[in-house]
Amino acid sequence: MGHVAEMSRVTQSFEERLPISGLVDHVACVWVQQVSRDAPPYPHRTTPNGSADLVCQLGSAPRLIGPQTGPTEQDLAPGTVIVGIRLRPGALSAAFGVPARELVDRTVRLDDVWPDAVALGEKLAEMASPQAAAGVFEAELRAAIRTRAMLD
Repeated sequence: MGHVAEMSRVTQSFEERLPISGLVDHVACVWVQQVSRDAPPYPHRTTPNGSADLVCQLGSAPRLIGPQTGPTEQDLAPGTVIVGIRLRPGALSAAFGVPARELVDRTVRLDDVWPDAVALGEKLAEMASPQAAAGVFEAELRAAIRTRAMLD
C-alpha cells in the first residue's frame, strides 16, 4: 500500500520587519498579512501586547486599534490584504497627541486622529504590492510625526 503525499497549501501569510530610520523610537514593526484568494475565511487571533496598531485592509479606510486588554478574534475573508504598523507603547501621544488610555480596547477610524488618513488609504490601495503599500504607510507616518514634533 503506497503513501499519498498531501500538499499543504498556504492559507495566509504574515510578514514582519523592522521600521525605517526615523521611526525606531515610535514603531516596533511594520507588517503585511495576506489571506489566499482560494482559502476559506481565516480566523485571525491576537493577544494583548501593550501596543497600538495602525492597520489598513487594502481597499478600505485605515483604522487605529488601541492597546488591547484581552485576546481578539476576527475572520478574514479570502483575498484579504492588510498592511500595518505596530506602535511602541507610549507612541500614540507622540504620533497623534492621543493618550493610549483613551483607546484601550477600541478600534477607531484612523482619520479620527490623522486627517489625511482617508486619502492615504486610497493611495495604499493603488500600490503595486502590499510591501510597497506598507512602505508608503510608514513614510507617511514618519512625515506626520515630524510635522507634529515641529508644531509642539
